Amino acid sequence: MGDQDWTEVVFHKQAPKKKPGQRQEQSVAQARQQGSAVETFRKVNAGSNRQKQGPRNTTQLDDIENQESVGYKGLPRDVCLRIQQGRAAKGWTQKEFAQHINEKANVVVEYENGSCIPNPQILNKMEKALGVRVRG
Repeated sequence: MGDQDWTEVVFHKQAPKKKPGQRQEQSVAQARQQGSAVETFRKVNAGSNRQKQGPRNTTQLDDIENQESVGYKGLPRDVCLRIQQGRAAKGWTQKEFAQHINEKANVVVEYENGSCIPNPQILNKMEKALGVRVRG
């Protein structure tokens, strides 16, 4: 026990560091008080972790706009009816049918109303689940 050092050790906290922009804000405020002209601007996405993110799904939006300008009206009515009849034959609700094909219930509603842009993968899922040829 003679090897122990019983002297007090005191740890001091470091003074908090000032933010890098704080000095600039002080100099801008001082310049404004003196009446000199100050021009400031804020950088877009400054201080965020976003890098080079533009609008999402721009190509999909462009495709939709192009189809609307051509006069695209959605799914043909006979395809919508086949989907509805196949689902009714299985005795499924729209929600149950959506769960069987791993899609949202909204997707099934849009396909049955004909208010969607047809996706061949989703149509294939529907055909397999219903056991009915939906297209052509």
